Amino acid sequence: MINSQIYVTTDTGDTNNNTNPGAYGTTGGATGHVYNINIAGASPSLGTTVVVEGGASSVINSGLGVYSGASDQQSRLGTDALNNAGTAVDPNQATTLKRKLWLRSQ
Repeated sequence: MINSQIYVTTDTGDTNNNTNPGAYGTTGGATGHVYNINIAGASPSLGTTVVVEGGASSVINSGLGVYSGASDQQSRLGTDALNNAGTAVDPNQATTLKRKLWLRSQ
């Protein structure tokens, strides 16, 4: 999730294939896709789909630049994230959790 966009990666190649030759990531084929969905506003919309060499990967950002890497390739996607403000998350915010324990007495 970057700002108000959700990024999803897929791959048509068998990521569990470890046979040589032809193990996943060794053939250099562009079998992956990165999809983004903008959830800002009243109705979500599908953004640009980008073809990548390996889709079995995570997506990261640096500023508005979006990067994906798998197989033997890492690349910056052709489209940047939208510059709209998402909800800020404070990783240092303390969370409190209260639970009640119900014990049955005899």
